[in-house]
Amino acid sequence: MHGRLVSKLSIAVFMAFAFPIVYPDKTLDWLSGRMGKLYGFRHLICLECGAIAGLLVADLVALSLTSRIDGWEPILAVAILGLFRCIKWVLLELLGLGER
Repeated sequence: MHGRLVSKLSIAVFMAFAFPIVYPDKTLDWLSGRMGKLYGFRHLICLECGAIAGLLVADLVALSLTSRIDGWEPILAVAILGLFRCIKWVLLELLGLGER
C-alpha cells in the first residue's frame, strides 16, 4: 500500500516539476501576474535549473522510498507534457484551428 501511494504521489510531483520545463513561457507569465514583476531571460535560466534540480531531487527521494518507481519516470513526465504541447501547436498553428 505504501509503495503504491508513493508511486502515485511521485508522478504528480514529477508533473509539477515538468510543467516549468515544458511550458516556461506560461510559468513566467503566471509568476509575473502573481508577483507584479516582469521576468526575462535571466529568470528563465533560473527557472529551468530549479525545475530540473527539483525533478532530480524528487526522483531520488521517490526512489529511496519505494522500489516501484523506475528512474525514467521523470523523463516520461516531461515527454508527456512535451507531447501535449506539440499536439496543441500542430492543431493551432499548422491546421489553423486557433484563428476562429
